[in-house]
Amino acid sequence: MMVDTAGCKMGESGEVNESKMNVGEADIAISLYKKILSYGVEAKHIAILTPYSKQVSFIKALLH
Repeated sequence: MMVDTAGCKMGESGEVNESKMNVGEADIAISLYKKILSYGVEAKHIAILTPYSKQVSFIKALLH
């Protein structure tokens, strides 16, 4: 599943030449992750992909 958030007015934070983070996109990813888990899919079969290391760190923090 791919979720396109273009045009949803969810701005990224991060300085120039710095990794980016988007709280709104992270919230959507976590919500969908939990929904998929509720259908019985094992966590090891779910991937959340983002090109930004800062976003990865933020999502991991939300999951733990």
